[in-house]
Amino acid sequence: MLKFRPPDIFLGALLAVAVFAMGMTFESRHALTNEGTKTGAEQSSGDIAARQSENKLTDWLLVLFNGLLFGSAILLWRANNRSAKIAEDTLTKIQRPYVFIYDVIGIRAGATEHMDGHVPYTVGNFGQTPAIIERVEARISKGDEPQEPGPETDDHPLVISPFLAAQERRDIRVQSTFWIRGILLLPDIYDANAPKFVSAKIDPDENLFVWLRIGYRGATTSGHETSACWRYDQSYGLFVRYGGDEHNYAR
Repeated sequence: MLKFRPPDIFLGALLAVAVFAMGMTFESRHALTNEGTKTGAEQSSGDIAARQSENKLTDWLLVLFNGLLFGSAILLWRANNRSAKIAEDTLTKIQRPYVFIYDVIGIRAGATEHMDGHVPYTVGNFGQTPAIIERVEARISKGDEPQEPGPETDDHPLVISPFLAAQERRDIRVQSTFWIRGILLLPDIYDANAPKFVSAKIDPDENLFVWLRIGYRGATTSGHETSACWRYDQSYGLFVRYGGDEHNYAR
């Protein structure tokens, strides 16, 4: 069954009134012309001229009114199309996936003496539709500014299983074997009694950064990207958010 919205009904009513008014205009002119023909012999030339002048004024007023109705109908039609487009875009934004990267807190010790430490983080899809991960990039770097993230290895969990359901959260880790080794020292990495997060031994004037970036798409949308960056705070031995919109965003 077809459903008509109030703007559509109002638009139809305006067009109907415009057509009806135009028809009445031509009908009135035809009737007045016939009347003038039948009674022309009985009327003076002055009366006929006055009547014709009044008819012309009425015709012009009706034409102006019809023009206003037609213009209003066109404006309403354009506004209706614009509203429909806005509603469609809003629905798309509501129903698309929204992937975020969070919970980068500190450096975890390796599970065995043959494993280096790692930086754990969490990826979550807070949208209403599934996300399909297209690329995963990460970088742990030292310097004045964070280095651009590079592609993760093929054994990364999001590369192996790139489907992230709606409202799904997945715990990931930036493996130090690939990223940390040779960049920093973890003095108590193999200590069985090491705390939950171990300290990174870096110079006081050095900065340690973690920058993560994920590209993904939805079922009907594409080109999405989320990015997050942290700097290691030596005072607390934990990571804190770093940078502005250049490093932290969800598009």
